[in-house]
Amino acid sequence: MKYLILLIALCIEITLVGQPCTLSNKVIFSTNKFVGLGHPDGLWRTLFSPKLASTHQGIINHPKAFRVSSTDPNWNLTPASIVSASSQARIKTTNKFSSQPWRFGTTLRVTKRLKYKITGEFRCDDHGSFSLVKRNGQVVYSIATPSPGSSSSTTINFNDFLDSGVYYFEIKVFNNNGEYLGFSINGEVTSPEKTIHSTYFSHCQPTTFLSIETIRDKNCNGIFDDGEALLPNATYKYNYGGKPGTVNADNNGEALIAGLSQGNLNLTINPMDGYRPFNNEPTRNITLPPTGVKRVSYFVCKN
Repeated sequence: MKYLILLIALCIEITLVGQPCTLSNKVIFSTNKFVGLGHPDGLWRTLFSPKLASTHQGIINHPKAFRVSSTDPNWNLTPASIVSASSQARIKTTNKFSSQPWRFGTTLRVTKRLKYKITGEFRCDDHGSFSLVKRNGQVVYSIATPSPGSSSSTTINFNDFLDSGVYYFEIKVFNNNGEYLGFSINGEVTSPEKTIHSTYFSHCQPTTFLSIETIRDKNCNGIFDDGEALLPNATYKYNYGGKPGTVNADNNGEALIAGLSQGNLNLTINPMDGYRPFNNEPTRNITLPPTGVKRVSYFVCKN
């Protein structure tokens, strides 16, 4: 009996570990796919959250994404579920985030240049966008919602060639009133051949994000104080696995590197006219987790 139980357990483990890594011709990235009500979402991850007033930092600083009920009276999003910054989809704070989006993401890997279809619907509160982005930050496809974006769906309809490689889906949510926050998505990627890796299982493909922000440190104390903001358009160079690369921050002062795995990454912020890194330390050696999001903050002071 002991050996029979061991054999059954071994078979279960092989099935759980091996099966999800099989290439598929369809991957579903809906918010109601892999997560139970009230639990953190293992598919969509919080990549950036805006700077909050100091009185709220301990409440929702870099929150996890949770699934909440699609029958919530403040949301009319069936059949898609909601991913929110809190388990109740309501942030009790007076902060306004209209100039700085919340950003969520999940990775996608394709193994062959083919024509791929990405279809579905997207909603969010208050308004935002859904994008397909290359690993290096180049946007391939993007749609924006009206405001409020939760009251009606915005159609996702991509049908074009993609080169083999790592991509990520990114959702930006602009929350004008700083109270209700969330998004829902019902979507899938399809291919004429089995060339798509699942985005959910970290042992199938690299799924770690490196999230980088550069803060204009007015008093040069190495702390993100109230009244300070991110510095847009900073540039960085990095070395990962012996391969060099570059990445640029956007107009919000945020940069992402997707499709990483556990290990080390050497990151350097490039010189900027009129600014210097806090403590004159432009280079960091970053230890990456096996999955999830690693956040790095640079502080820069005026010369």
